[in-house]
Amino acid sequence: MTASLVPPAHFDPYFKELAEEGSKYLREYHEPAGEHALDLVNVLCERAPKSEPFLRRIFESLQETRKTLNAEYVLKQAGEFIRYQRIRRGLSKAVNALQSKAPDAVAGAESAMRDALSGSYEFFHPGVFASDADAVLRFLDRAFDSFPTGIKLLDSKGLGPARKRLHTFAARLGQGKSWWLLHLSKEALMAGLRVAYVSVELSEDDISQRMVQTFFAVGKRGGCLKLPRFSSDGEGRFIELGAEELVDYLALDQERIGETLRAKLKFFTQRPPFVWRQFPTNTLTIDQLVHYLDALEGSTRFIPDLLVIDHASNMYVDPRQYRISLGQLYGRLRGLAIERNIAVATATQLNRDAAKRLWATADSLAEADEIGRVADYVITYNQTQAEHELGLARLFVAKGRTDTDRFGFAIAQAYSIGQFCLDEVGIVPAYWDRVDPKLNGSDDEEDDPS
Repeated sequence: MTASLVPPAHFDPYFKELAEEGSKYLREYHEPAGEHALDLVNVLCERAPKSEPFLRRIFESLQETRKTLNAEYVLKQAGEFIRYQRIRRGLSKAVNALQSKAPDAVAGAESAMRDALSGSYEFFHPGVFASDADAVLRFLDRAFDSFPTGIKLLDSKGLGPARKRLHTFAARLGQGKSWWLLHLSKEALMAGLRVAYVSVELSEDDISQRMVQTFFAVGKRGGCLKLPRFSSDGEGRFIELGAEELVDYLALDQERIGETLRAKLKFFTQRPPFVWRQFPTNTLTIDQLVHYLDALEGSTRFIPDLLVIDHASNMYVDPRQYRISLGQLYGRLRGLAIERNIAVATATQLNRDAAKRLWATADSLAEADEIGRVADYVITYNQTQAEHELGLARLFVAKGRTDTDRFGFAIAQAYSIGQFCLDEVGIVPAYWDRVDPKLNGSDDEEDDPS
């Protein structure tokens, strides 16, 4: 498809040579070169030995990215590439016409610019025809589009981040929004996905420390930890709360911890790229975020599958129209996910009333109407003081645009070694009997997500 829409003439010299050979092969054999691409490169190298280093480098780069290609996004960028090349060529012709000082120089320049600006650069997509069974039934593969969270109750229902979706986590101040977003980053990376983590809250050094803790279960200080563990029945429902004693674990205050961690970080050389970047709080705009992604792609050829923003409510919002501006911000983030065919995950704050409720719902979001309306998935974090002391919390799926929602469950945590979720369990009355007896038997419907 792209071969017919992006002529080889639009490419720069070395890419042009490869494109011409690829197009020639396609015309002759009626299929892409595929595994014979190296043969085409060898032919070009024999024809122009001085070009060999550049051609080899281009070929190796293409081989590295072919398996993780985001086809939809590449097609869109191809349209932008055509537009860029045509305008550049038009400007060149216009300048040459003006410099010629011919009687019709101005008319020639105007003609060159009209030609450059005419035509469509978007790849036409007519929509889905009912007669196209493959297109109609594409939704059956949706479960595979959901990125893993490492939490069975969410993954079984496809409630992780997904392409063209905005995934939002809501918690009160200091309850682990960044830990959740790093947890999602880890699970995505382990699944072979590329992750870009943009923070408008934590510094790059803080993210580095938490990343190390999350991936390698590293504590700040050594000693003995008691980690909460659940026992459950065959359907994953709570039976009892136990504890696991952890003594032999890595800690940042150990001798030569730098050498140990340096060796462990070699793990990332065998995984897809994972990059993080800090921007000042309350200053990052959507346009600046887009510019960063474009620059990242242009300088390193890195296109993320998952874009994590920690967190969106700390990006720039017009204080004069805060509610409207915040809604527009989340709307444009969802638009960014759709436009680039990526998943976007972020976090937001729960309002003050959430502290009075056992289960925070979509109504508990700060500026609930705006964020809740736009987000595809909303998961809230809930925790009583008793749960906090035991290292427990509860997650509530407040909104699932394409699947089950309005259900909750309990998780065991260990922020002391960077772990957002060690275990999970369905909640039954026995849970409250063990954890916080005064809450068992509540007759408040808002307190019962079931």
